[in-house]
Amino acid sequence: MIDMPELGWNALPPDIDPAAYRRAWLGPGEAGDGVSHLTYADAYGITDKTRCRAEDSSIHEMTVVHTLERVTDVVAFWKELYRVCSHGACVRVVGTYWSHVDVQADPSRLRGVSERMFAYLAPGSRTSLLADPYEDDVGISLLTGVDFDTTSFQHLAEPEWHGHSDDARYWAARHHHNVVRRLITTLQCHKPVRVLP
Repeated sequence: MIDMPELGWNALPPDIDPAAYRRAWLGPGEAGDGVSHLTYADAYGITDKTRCRAEDSSIHEMTVVHTLERVTDVVAFWKELYRVCSHGACVRVVGTYWSHVDVQADPSRLRGVSERMFAYLAPGSRTSLLADPYEDDVGISLLTGVDFDTTSFQHLAEPEWHGHSDDARYWAARHHHNVVRRLITTLQCHKPVRVLP
């Protein structure tokens, strides 16, 4: 079990009946009472384009732990996650940061996660990338019809960086390896998909 108490579950939104509010946990470890636990096998099932146990738009809150870096078909993963999430659903994605040695050391990890990879999940968020000469103008949102806004990033740094200033850690994370170990990204699901003007 990954001990990350800061993940927590949000308080129930005031407009949702507690009996109808559904939470899900995708990854290893314990899910807790009243939380649907989708195992790694279910996550890999998503990559084989099979459906997980949840019904369409039935999940209001989901935590995805160390799964995104292991799935083989990332597009199918996001499509299935979008299918099961309700409008406004909160999704927390915990993954190994792209520049940490754990990405290469664990053979089950196919990729690391970065802040930039989440910019491809919403139709409008990629406008910040257009000035990049290497941008290929292809986004998962445009190809698949998923729509997730990124609402926050939390970087879990290695202990030796805990006493440094935010500016020092920010600089080090972009210029050195093994500074940030995990990235926790919070997303919000939009249904139907927003159309850009």
